[in-house]
Formats: sequence, C-alpha cells, structure tokens
Amino acid sequence: MQTQTPNQLIPRYLARRWLLGTLIVLLLSLATLYTAHLWIRQNAPDQVQALAEIAELRAEQPVRIDRDEILVAAHSEYWWLASVGLLLVLVTLLAALTLWWRYVSNEIQAQFLDERRRRKMSEALRQSEIPLATFFKESSIGMAIVSPDGHWVRFNRKLIDMLGYRASELELINPAALIHPDDLATNQARFEELRSGDRDFHRLDARLIRKDSECLHVQQTMQAVHRANGDLDFVLLQITDLSDRYHVDALYTALVDSSIDGFCVVDSRNGRLLEINAAYCRMLGWSRPELLNMTIFDLAAVIPASENVNDGGSIITPDSTRFETCQRTKDGETINVEISTNVSDFAGGRIYAFVRDITERKRIETTLAEEREQLNSLFDGVDAVIYVADPETYELIYVNEAFRRRWGSSPPGQKCYQALQNRDSPCPFCTNQYIFGEHLGTTHVWDFQNEVTGFWFRCADKAIRWPDGRWVRFELALDITEQKLVSDQRAQLEKFGALGRLTAGIAHELNNPLMGIINGVQFCLESLEPEHECLEVLSDTEHATRRCINIVQNLLAFSHSSPNGRQDRVGWDPVPVIERVLRLLDYRIQKENVEVTTSFTPSLCLDSLQPEPFEQVLINLLSNALDALADSVVKKIHISTLESAENFELHVADNGPGIDPQQRDRIFDPFYTTKPTGKGTGLGLSTSWSLVTAVQGHIEVLSREGRGTTMIIKIPIKSPEV
Repeated sequence: MQTQTPNQLIPRYLARRWLLGTLIVLLLSLATLYTAHLWIRQNAPDQVQALAEIAELRAEQPVRIDRDEILVAAHSEYWWLASVGLLLVLVTLLAALTLWWRYVSNEIQAQFLDERRRRKMSEALRQSEIPLATFFKESSIGMAIVSPDGHWVRFNRKLIDMLGYRASELELINPAALIHPDDLATNQARFEELRSGDRDFHRLDARLIRKDSECLHVQQTMQAVHRANGDLDFVLLQITDLSDRYHVDALYTALVDSSIDGFCVVDSRNGRLLEINAAYCRMLGWSRPELLNMTIFDLAAVIPASENVNDGGSIITPDSTRFETCQRTKDGETINVEISTNVSDFAGGRIYAFVRDITERKRIETTLAEEREQLNSLFDGVDAVIYVADPETYELIYVNEAFRRRWGSSPPGQKCYQALQNRDSPCPFCTNQYIFGEHLGTTHVWDFQNEVTGFWFRCADKAIRWPDGRWVRFELALDITEQKLVSDQRAQLEKFGALGRLTAGIAHELNNPLMGIINGVQFCLESLEPEHECLEVLSDTEHATRRCINIVQNLLAFSHSSPNGRQDRVGWDPVPVIERVLRLLDYRIQKENVEVTTSFTPSLCLDSLQPEPFEQVLINLLSNALDALADSVVKKIHISTLESAENFELHVADNGPGIDPQQRDRIFDPFYTTKPTGKGTGLGLSTSWSLVTAVQGHIEVLSREGRGTTMIIKIPIKSPEV
C-alpha cells in the first residue's frame, strides 16, 4: 500500500461542510416536491374544470371529469419535475456519501500509518537501547542514573567495583551517603541546580567513601535529562577514578619538595613563575610569595660581557634542555646554576625546570683548570717526550709539546702505534705486559730506537689511574740519540783500534811472503812455454795470490786512522760521483731488474770526505742494497741527498726484507756478514763506518722487517780542521 502524504488526505472540517450541504440540498428537494404536490392538489382541479368546459364547448356535449384521474394526470404531467428533483437529490446524496467514505477511509489509513510508524520507532528505539545498555553496563568508568529525589535508578558494574559494594548492598545506600562529608555540601548544591533547571551540566572533583572506608578520589560529571514537558526525568552520573592521578600528584609533590635541587614551573609566554619548591626558595633567599610575584627575568644576574654564559632569560626559549647560567639571590650575590628544562604545551606553554647551584663546583673546576694549566706548562717545558695512551684501544689521551714537535699534532683518539711508529697494528715490542697485571705499579725502563725517526730514547713506562677511573699507560721518553752514538762510536773505535793494530801486524807479516810468492809465480809464467801443462795452475795461483794481496791492502786501509788523505783537500760536488757509481753498477742493476730513483740537492760543495772514500762507501751501500733485493719481486732503490747548514746527508733506501733487530747492532762489526759463505767478507760496512767516522760523521740505520732499510750517511760539509 502506497503511503499518502497529509496533503492527500481530506480535512475533517471540509468533509463535514460537504455533508451538511448535501443534507440541505436534500431537504430543499423534498420541500420542493411536497410544495409541487400541494400546488397540484389545489390548482389542478380548477384547471381541469376549465379545460373540461373548453372541451364541452368544442365537442358540444357534456364531459365527465374524475377528480382522482385528474390528479393522476396532473402528477404524471409534472413527473419530469419530480424526477429531476429526485435525481438531484440522489446525486447530491451520492456525492456526500462518496466524500464521507473517502474521509472515513483516509482516517483509517492515517491511523494505520501512525500505528506502523509508532511500531517502527519502538523497534528502532529498542534496537538503539541495546548498545546503549551495553555501553552503560560495560563502560570503563562508573555510570549511574539517579532519580530527581536523589535515589539510585540504575548503576553499572564499574561503579560497583570502584566502591567495593555488592549490587544488592549498593541499592540500599543513598548516593549522598557515599560522598565525603567535606564535599557533601558542594555536591548537593550542584545537584539542586540541576533539579531546579538552573544548570543542565556540572563537573567537579569529589571524594567517595568505599566500603572499606578508604577515600576514593573521583571526577563526577552530572547531566540532567528532561521529559518532553520540561520536568527533570533523571540525572546521569559519570564517575572517573582519579586515584592514580592523585597518587602521581602526591608522588610528584613529594619528589619536588624533597629534592635538593630547586624546581620551578615557568609560563613560557611571559616568564612568570607559577610554582616553586622549598629548595629553590632556600637557594635564592626569597620567600615563596615573593618568588611567585616575580618572573625568571627578575632573577637574571648581570653578567660581564667577557664571561661566556647564558642569561637567565634563555629559559623562555630553551633551544637546549640543559645549560648553565647565573642567577641573582635576594642579598644581591650571583650564583652559578645548571638548569635542566622540559617544555609542555599545556595551558599555552609551560616550562618545568630543575635548578642546581653549581657555584662551588665552578670554583673547584676553576681551581682544577688552573692546576691543570700549571701541570701542562710543566710537562710542556720538559724536553722529554710524554704521552698517555689507553692500553685497550691504544688511543692517545694526552701528549706534551715535545711530542708534538717531533710527530706533529696528534689529536686524541689517534692510535699510538700509528702516530709513533707508522704501523697499522700494535707494536710487537709494546711494554704493556711489563706494567699491567701483576706488574701494576712498577716502572719499566728500557732503551728503544724509533723506527720512523731513527732516534734513540730511554723510556720509563708506568700504569697510572686517569681521572675517569681507568688505568692508562704513561710513558716518559728521553732522547739519548747523541749519547747512544757517542757510546757506540767509542765502543766501535776501541774495537777497531784493537783490531786495526792486530790487522796491521798481520798484514805487514803477510805482505812480504805474498810479494815473494807473486814474484816467483810471475817468474815461472814468463819462463814456461805457452803450451806447458803447469801454465794453467800457475795462472790460478797468481789470481789467488793477488786476491790475498787485495785482502791485505783492505786490512791495511781499515787499520789506517786517516784514510782520507787530509792534505790538499778541496771542495767537490758528490752528485757526479754518485752518477759514476751508478754507471759502474748499471750492468748489475739492469740484469737484476732493479728500479733506481734519485733526488739530489743542487749546488753541493763537500770537502770533509774526499771523492775516493766517498765512492767506496757508496759502492758498499749499493752492493748491500742489491744483495738485499735478491728475493724481492718488486725491486726498488732510492738515492737522495740532503744538505743543512753544517751537515751533508746521503740516503740509500731499498724495499727489501729489512734487518733483524737482533742483528742491527752487529752489522758494523768487522767480518760480520749475513750473506752466504764466499759471497761476502764482512768488511764492507765496517770499512765504510771507519771512513765516515774518520771525518766525525756517523751512519744511521732505519729498518723494519718486511718494510725495507734506509742507510743514512751524515758527514760534516766542512772539514773538522777548517
């Protein structure tokens, strides 16, 4: 059935008017018919009589007239009028009945639609009440419905759990009896405002009394619900448990009040102090009311421009959460404070700050800084190298000025073996094992030659405790290079002196017999025929004898104290001599596929060591370098010269296997060699050392196993006599 709108339904007053009009028309029609009937009965006989007389005159004979027949005839003659009236009455009646039936059917239909709509609304209301009832029952906060007279209508499970009662017990208790006496008057006043209609909503904090007599802090929300006529139907209560919040607030208050540091809450918009604790009052000397009437700017101390601190107002825009500044006390003094802040957007912006008085700490830090500066000045004034390193990570923690002069600026964090020895891993000779563990507290003293610079140091190592509590390696290294050279030279000179005297005697005693032998051999060679069978043997004898004579001459040269020919000494350029030696050894260099590079200092003029001994020294060094590269895949030799104001240096470096540290101290000993038997005599380096030290020069050896060897010849540019 299609639902009709109210505009399609005929109004009741219109139906009533139509029905009343129909009745009036019907009554008028009946009255007209009756009037016509009366008129016929009164006027028809006279008219009939007149017509009869006219008919008699025309017929010229008497006519009999029946009154009833005349009435019937009259009525039949006027029947059309009666029929029209009756038809009008019937049509009017039919229209009235149709209108009335439509009204009645519309009323029935409207009642049906209203009933169906009412049932649908009832069902929808019932369906909507299901989740509402579920929400009410299962809500995470306490909820209750209270009648206007203040009694329970309904409450949920959460409220029962909050108060600790059973449902049957809570139904018998008046809600007002559960309110703390101190909050009862305020609560009842708010409830009366809801009953009177002055307010529809209230929210307030209150305390409820649980069954176990414990006080429960809650937030009550009261909402008035009215009937259609405006009367109060019930009050909906929503009760939120604030026990955790009050517990946190109490803990917060206890922590803040018991803190030894000052605490304050600042309005970030204007810097006004909103809350402070007792420690902050004691720190600044102001009372609580005085501070609450001040801003953080009022506490800012006047800081000299030379002091690098923040002003007190920086707390208003805290870019950092922790900083140091100065504040002013009530008696006008300035104290150093450390402020830790946290920012909140609550209520337009709040800054929570803990303030610690660090005046005493600053004084101690200043004293320590001065003492540290004095200690650094003391360490920097010492010529000995001092450094501190972590034994676990090998990172440098501290170096003094002497360290920086020798190895450059080494920032904290650089490995000690990288800065000192140019190594990629810890040194195998590290002495940590002698100063840590069971040796903790002992000092280990040892001599060491640096692999990079070649300088000798006497080192004193000890484990000390650093200010951060860890044990670190402390080393003080004194440069003993000069002492070492003098000591080595003295020992070498004593050794060579004794050996020289011995070899001079032996050479002198051997020289005469060898000359006799060579003369006899030469005589025999000249006397024999070219095809004689002894000729080959005599030739070999001559060669061996000459070799013995060369050895004797080397021994004599080694034993001479002045092999340099000091008379007629003139200045000369060593570069051409070096180039001549390279040409002499070029065949071997090319044959063994050795790459030789050079870098010379121009315009040298050397007169202390003459070209012949210089050439002999260079040949010995290059020969040793070539022998050292025999087993290398990539063979490189670099020859360079350096000149200072007083000394000339010749560097011969190779990338061979290096020299064993245990053999390094013996390489200048006569007849000491590491070469296979028959390949070396052990006199090359000892002779070179003798020639160089004769002009007050010395030879340094820089070598690292697997990294090559560099021989450094240092001789005075001018003769010592000059």
